Amino acid sequence: MAHPLTRQVHFVHNAYIGLFCVLNGLLCLFFARDLVTPSRLAGAILVGLTVFWGSRLLVQLFFYSADHWRGKRFETRIHIAFCFFWSYLFVVFGAAAWRAMGS
Repeated sequence: MAHPLTRQVHFVHNAYIGLFCVLNGLLCLFFARDLVTPSRLAGAILVGLTVFWGSRLLVQLFFYSADHWRGKRFETRIHIAFCFFWSYLFVVFGAAAWRAMGS
């Protein structure tokens, strides 16, 4: 059983990561036009999102042990789906960052 402090730290970190993802989703929904209009601020935000989702893809590929999904049909499908999802977000935000920075 985890120490109470460890549980609390994990809870707080997960809450902030979740909040970050929700806020970025809202940013993309309500300010998409501003994000794709070439500017230094839009470029900086999009580069940050590209790094965030690219690093998430790397974690999916290289941090998590393949023992969690290898040989298990459902878990393997989920692993592959998330690899495609993180790749998609990385490419979309990367392309938008490239455009916003003025190529």
